Amino acid sequence: MKTCDVKIVMAFLCLTGWIVLMSGCGSNPQARQSVQGEVTCDGTPIAIGSISFEPIDSQASQSRSGGEIRDGKYLLEKEAGLSAGEYNVSITAIVPTGRTKVTNGLEEEEVKQIVADEYNVRTTLKATVAAGQKNVFDFAVTGRPEKGK
Repeated sequence: MKTCDVKIVMAFLCLTGWIVLMSGCGSNPQARQSVQGEVTCDGTPIAIGSISFEPIDSQASQSRSGGEIRDGKYLLEKEAGLSAGEYNVSITAIVPTGRTKVTNGLEEEEVKQIVADEYNVRTTLKATVAAGQKNVFDFAVTGRPEKGK
Protein backbone atom coordinates (compact mmCIF):
# COMPACT_ATOMS: atom_id res chain seq x y z
CA MET A 1 0.00 0.00 0.00
CA LYS A 2 1.47 3.39 -0.98
CA THR A 3 2.05 6.12 1.59
CA CYS A 4 -0.76 8.18 0.06
CA ASP A 5 -3.17 5.23 0.22
CA VAL A 6 -2.43 4.88 3.92
CA LYS A 7 -3.01 8.63 4.41
CA ILE A 8 -6.36 8.45 2.62
CA VAL A 9 -7.48 5.44 4.63
CA MET A 10 -6.33 7.05 7.91
CA ALA A 11 -8.11 10.32 7.10
CA PHE A 12 -11.29 8.45 6.27
CA LEU A 13 -11.10 6.40 9.47
CA CYS A 14 -10.48 9.54 11.54
CA LEU A 15 -13.53 11.22 9.98
CA THR A 16 -15.68 8.15 10.59
CA GLY A 17 -14.40 7.90 14.17
CA TRP A 18 -15.20 11.56 14.81
CA ILE A 19 -18.74 11.05 13.51
CA VAL A 20 -19.23 8.04 15.76
CA LEU A 21 -17.87 9.94 18.77
CA MET A 22 -20.17 12.86 18.07
CA SER A 23 -23.10 10.48 17.85
CA GLY A 24 -22.81 9.96 21.59
CA CYS A 25 -23.87 13.54 22.26
CA GLY A 26 -27.32 14.92 22.65
CA SER A 27 -29.97 12.29 23.25
CA ASN A 28 -31.20 9.34 25.25
CA PRO A 29 -29.72 6.16 23.71
CA GLN A 30 -33.00 4.30 24.24
CA ALA A 31 -34.73 6.85 21.99
CA ARG A 32 -32.36 6.23 19.08
CA GLN A 33 -33.59 4.63 15.87
CA SER A 34 -31.59 2.54 13.44
CA VAL A 35 -31.23 4.12 10.01
CA GLN A 36 -30.23 2.43 6.78
CA GLY A 37 -30.32 2.81 3.05
CA GLU A 38 -28.53 2.80 -0.26
CA VAL A 39 -26.50 5.52 -1.93
CA THR A 40 -25.70 5.86 -5.62
CA CYS A 41 -23.75 8.48 -7.53
CA ASP A 42 -24.83 8.88 -11.15
CA GLY A 43 -26.62 5.54 -10.87
CA THR A 44 -23.64 3.58 -9.53
CA PRO A 45 -23.42 2.41 -5.90
CA ILE A 46 -20.79 4.39 -3.98
CA ALA A 47 -17.99 1.90 -3.29
CA ILE A 48 -16.57 3.66 -0.22
CA GLY A 49 -17.81 6.88 1.30
CA SER A 50 -19.38 8.44 4.33
CA ILE A 51 -22.81 9.71 5.31
CA SER A 52 -23.67 12.05 8.16
CA PHE A 53 -26.95 13.22 9.66
CA GLU A 54 -26.97 16.66 11.34
CA PRO A 55 -30.10 17.93 13.17
CA ILE A 56 -31.78 20.77 11.25
CA ASP A 57 -32.69 22.49 14.52
CA SER A 58 -29.41 22.98 16.38
CA GLN A 59 -31.37 23.76 19.56
CA ALA A 60 -33.15 20.39 19.54
CA SER A 61 -31.93 17.54 21.72
CA GLN A 62 -31.52 15.33 18.66
CA SER A 63 -28.42 13.25 18.16
CA ARG A 64 -26.11 13.56 15.21
CA SER A 65 -24.54 10.52 13.70
CA GLY A 66 -23.02 9.06 10.60
CA GLY A 67 -21.10 6.17 9.25
CA GLU A 68 -19.46 4.44 6.36
CA ILE A 69 -20.99 3.77 2.98
CA ARG A 70 -19.70 0.46 1.64
CA ASP A 71 -20.78 -1.02 -1.70
CA GLY A 72 -23.63 1.49 -1.89
CA LYS A 73 -25.12 0.66 1.53
CA TYR A 74 -25.01 2.20 4.99
CA LEU A 75 -26.40 1.14 8.35
CA LEU A 76 -26.51 3.05 11.62
CA GLU A 77 -27.39 0.53 14.31
CA LYS A 78 -29.77 1.68 17.04
CA GLU A 79 -26.91 2.27 19.52
CA ALA A 80 -25.32 4.80 17.14
CA GLY A 81 -28.56 5.76 15.42
CA LEU A 82 -30.68 8.89 15.48
CA SER A 83 -33.47 10.24 17.62
CA ALA A 84 -36.73 11.16 15.88
CA GLY A 85 -36.62 14.44 13.97
CA GLU A 86 -35.44 16.19 10.83
CA TYR A 87 -31.86 16.04 9.60
CA ASN A 88 -29.61 17.50 6.93
CA VAL A 89 -27.75 14.66 5.23
CA SER A 90 -24.23 14.91 3.80
CA ILE A 91 -22.60 12.34 1.53
CA THR A 92 -18.96 12.17 0.51
CA ALA A 93 -16.90 9.77 -1.58
CA ILE A 94 -13.25 10.20 -2.51
CA VAL A 95 -11.57 8.22 -5.26
CA PRO A 96 -8.04 8.14 -6.67
CA THR A 97 -7.53 10.07 -9.92
CA GLY A 98 -4.78 7.75 -11.20
CA ARG A 99 -2.25 10.60 -10.96
CA THR A 100 0.39 11.31 -8.34
CA LYS A 101 1.48 14.60 -6.80
CA VAL A 102 4.39 15.68 -4.63
CA THR A 103 3.56 17.26 -1.28
CA ASN A 104 6.34 18.25 1.13
CA GLY A 105 8.77 16.15 -0.87
CA LEU A 106 6.61 13.03 -0.71
CA GLU A 107 4.94 11.49 -3.71
CA GLU A 108 1.33 10.61 -3.07
CA GLU A 109 -1.67 9.50 -5.05
CA GLU A 110 -4.03 12.31 -5.99
CA VAL A 111 -7.69 11.90 -4.94
CA LYS A 112 -10.88 13.76 -5.73
CA GLN A 113 -14.34 14.15 -4.24
CA ILE A 114 -16.81 12.63 -6.70
CA VAL A 115 -20.09 13.73 -5.10
CA ALA A 116 -21.42 17.17 -6.07
CA ASP A 117 -21.27 19.91 -3.41
CA GLU A 118 -25.07 20.11 -3.08
CA TYR A 119 -24.89 16.73 -1.31
CA ASN A 120 -22.14 17.60 1.19
CA VAL A 121 -20.66 21.10 1.78
CA ARG A 122 -23.91 22.76 0.59
CA THR A 123 -26.24 19.84 1.17
CA THR A 124 -29.85 19.94 0.02
CA LEU A 125 -30.55 16.41 1.28
CA LYS A 126 -33.02 15.94 4.15
CA ALA A 127 -34.32 12.97 6.14
CA THR A 128 -37.06 12.73 8.75
CA VAL A 129 -36.47 9.97 11.29
CA ALA A 130 -39.61 8.53 12.89
CA ALA A 131 -39.74 6.78 16.26
CA GLY A 132 -40.73 3.12 16.23
CA GLN A 133 -40.69 2.81 12.43
CA LYS A 134 -38.28 1.39 9.89
CA ASN A 135 -36.15 4.34 8.79
CA VAL A 136 -34.83 3.62 5.31
CA PHE A 137 -33.42 6.52 3.31
CA ASP A 138 -32.02 5.91 -0.17
CA PHE A 139 -30.11 8.71 -1.86
CA ALA A 140 -29.38 9.06 -5.58
CA VAL A 141 -26.80 11.84 -5.93
CA THR A 142 -24.93 13.22 -8.89
CA GLY A 143 -21.22 13.59 -9.37
CA ARG A 144 -19.18 16.73 -9.67
CA PRO A 145 -18.97 18.09 -13.20
CA GLU A 146 -15.63 17.47 -14.87
CA LYS A 147 -13.53 20.63 -15.17
CA GLY A 148 -13.30 22.00 -18.66
CA LYS A 149 -16.65 20.58 -19.78
